[in-house]
Order: sequence, then structure tokens, then C-alpha cells
Amino acid sequence: MKLLSFSILLVFLLSGCGEGSQSLSSYAAGSASPVLDMQVFQQGKAIRLGSSSNYAEARSIVKLDRRSFFLSLPKYSDDDVFQLCIWTDDSIFDEVKVGMKTSEVSFYRPGSGMAAGRTPYSAIFIDNIGHNYLHSPRLVKLDTGRHGISVSTLGLDRKNYSVEDLEGPLYAVFFTDLNKNKVVEKGELEYFVFEFNGH
Repeated sequence: MKLLSFSILLVFLLSGCGEGSQSLSSYAAGSASPVLDMQVFQQGKAIRLGSSSNYAEARSIVKLDRRSFFLSLPKYSDDDVFQLCIWTDDSIFDEVKVGMKTSEVSFYRPGSGMAAGRTPYSAIFIDNIGHNYLHSPRLVKLDTGRHGISVSTLGLDRKNYSVEDLEGPLYAVFFTDLNKNKVVEKGELEYFVFEFNGH
């Protein structure tokens, strides 16, 4: 399965199987990313995040088995928004830098956001010209006071695939506009590479 389409659907199942069925209290601590304090868990165990500074921007490297995994995000307020762009190569990293206005970033411009329904997020898109608008009232609330997202299933061309079907890494940009000024500032932006065993 090649993830080369502009509108590949990544389905995040938030309950009933995989990581989503584990006790939320099991995601209490783990290696956190240096900027946004994101933690990653697989089968209830914290994944130690690596890093690479061989590029213009520092990247947090997440090495995973090809199975469901869980993201734990910090809670800054009752109205947090995480804007996630996820893609199949690192070209998205060149599109956004600290100091840019969100209107200057192709996948953060007004109208580029994609949001789920009124329940916790069940669908996240892989797209290099749009972003997932992750609003805290629709994220899983963890016992630790953090936000959570369980990643288990991929949707491609209206068909569902499991994470086991991935054929390559995923690249992600997380941004949260803490002061709501529509400018990407230091402490608000982080780059991630999700690598899966067998590639």
C-alpha cells in the first residue's frame, strides 16, 4: 500500500481495541518530546523518543512496532487546539518555521483545517495541504490530566487498513498557538518522524 495520495485517511480508533482499550492511567509517564512534551506509548509501555539534529530543524524520532500506539499530549488550558499535519515524506518540515504567520503556511492557512464530529476524534487525515484541527473537548481526557489519541487503523481510498499495513514512515508537524496570535513561535512547533519496524 503506497501512501502517496493527497487525501489519505488515517482513522484513530479511540476505544474498543488496541491501545484505546487499555487503562488510561497506564499512560502516566514516559519519555517526552522536548518542545511540546508529547509522549508515545505502545502496548501500555512508554516509548523512548530519539532525536536528530542532522537537519535544519530538530526532529523527534519515534521508533515503533507496526501495531497500534497511543499519543499523550499536554493540557495547557480547557480550550487547547493542536494543529497536526501528517504526510509521507519530510517535505512538510520545510513549509513551516518559527516566525512565520500561519497564513504563510500552506497547511495552516484559513480554511485548511479538518475536524472530526462532536465526539472524540475518530478520523485524522494525512495531507500535505491541510491540517487536522484537534480541539481539546474532542480529545480523550486522561486520568493524568493530559489529552490522548489512540492510533490503530488507516483508511485509504474508502478502505480501512491496520497500522501493520504501513509501507514507510510518517512525518508529522504539531503546532499549538498558545497565545492565539496566529504566529508560529518558539515553544509552539515540533517535528516528528514515526518509523515502523520492518522498513
